[in-house]
Amino acid sequence: MKKSTILLLLLAVIAGGLTWYFEIKHPHKEASSSEVLKPVFSFNADDITSVNVQRQGEDVLVERQGNGWQITQPVNSRADRSVIESLIASLSSAMVERKFSTQPSGLATYGLAQPAITLHVKLKNGSQHRISLGAKDFNGTDVYALVDGAPDIYLFSSSLLTNADKGLQDLRDNAILDYRSPDITSFEIRNAQGDFVLSKQDDEWHLERPQSFYGDDSQVLALLSQIETNRIGAVTSEKVDDLGKYGLNNPSITFTAKDKTGKSYQLLIGKKSGGDYYAQDTSRQMVFLIHGDLYNKLDVGMQELRDKKLLHVAESELTKVEIRNANQTLVCLNKGGNWIIEQPAAQARKEAMTWKFLLPLLNARATEILDRPSAAIAASLSKPEIEATLTPKSGQALHVVISQPDGDYVYAHVNAGTSIFKMGKQIYDELNFSAADVVMAAPSIPAAH
Repeated sequence: MKKSTILLLLLAVIAGGLTWYFEIKHPHKEASSSEVLKPVFSFNADDITSVNVQRQGEDVLVERQGNGWQITQPVNSRADRSVIESLIASLSSAMVERKFSTQPSGLATYGLAQPAITLHVKLKNGSQHRISLGAKDFNGTDVYALVDGAPDIYLFSSSLLTNADKGLQDLRDNAILDYRSPDITSFEIRNAQGDFVLSKQDDEWHLERPQSFYGDDSQVLALLSQIETNRIGAVTSEKVDDLGKYGLNNPSITFTAKDKTGKSYQLLIGKKSGGDYYAQDTSRQMVFLIHGDLYNKLDVGMQELRDKKLLHVAESELTKVEIRNANQTLVCLNKGGNWIIEQPAAQARKEAMTWKFLLPLLNARATEILDRPSAAIAASLSKPEIEATLTPKSGQALHVVISQPDGDYVYAHVNAGTSIFKMGKQIYDELNFSAADVVMAAPSIPAAH
């Protein structure tokens, strides 16, 4: 007989023996039809005020406080709301899959002589419940349980075991700072590169300190999101008496934010530990580790935080655009959303395509902003190759000058500002059009039949 055949027969014998052991030698008393899928408890999730989870030598007490949950034993720490609510939802919705009796000596068969997990639940009305969870059943889909010291063994869905099998680190809130990015209205970052303050105004971020500039919305949102979604690596101390031990008495980075309700959040980052850094959310006593990637994200300077867009104006706000390049001077007027050429005369009164002459300016972004340009760069802008004047409805014109190419780059500034925008040469090439290039083609008229 082949070894594979012998192995299959052996497996069949083992499976049959297990079935005989659980279903014949230790028969379950089947639940009556009225007991099948009957709720275990009469309370609902909102009635639960605390849950004590005892497992593997750990004893964690979680209590409802206001609209959230707080771990009060063995430490005082904010609990993970989603984890706790999944657990209490499983408790309040637990259904009896099966129910049967056994002798105390038989509890070990079901993993209930020494339960893996015991839950102590308190309700608003003062009543308490105890649920002990043992082994999973033969199929692995349900778990054996004891409820409130009754002699009967219950069979519940194993989802209760999954949601209850949590230690302190799983039950606590592992968010670095407990905020929602869209709610943040201002923040400050102090690091080795400086002290930067940004605020949200009309859904746009503005850099207020050390200088006043538009903020880079994409960079700011990415930064706030990364802090929100990152998680604590490990807790190194539950309560710290000596912040200097972790470099938190003089942190290398301090991040402070406020949300639209005025609530403040603060993160301190101290010494390096391997590839991580010691950190503290000042609303909590514990010290924990954060990943080096988050440290690098917060170690930003003004170049990363300020907006590198050349112009902050919408096409709909403009009434007139004048562009001088090596070919000619183009003047276009906005007439009801249609851009009509006024100059040169050969193209006058024709409609122009904005993507040809206007969008290169409105979409232009710098790769770098120079606040202290070299004398050579400043000289190149004194004799610009391209000049553009954009007149908005407000009347405050925006005058842009663009230098001749320097390799793959050109330089520009707006209204003779001190900030110089270093940009790819593409904008130079796009703006060196001829007037005929921007004229909108006349619609074709179908031939008469």
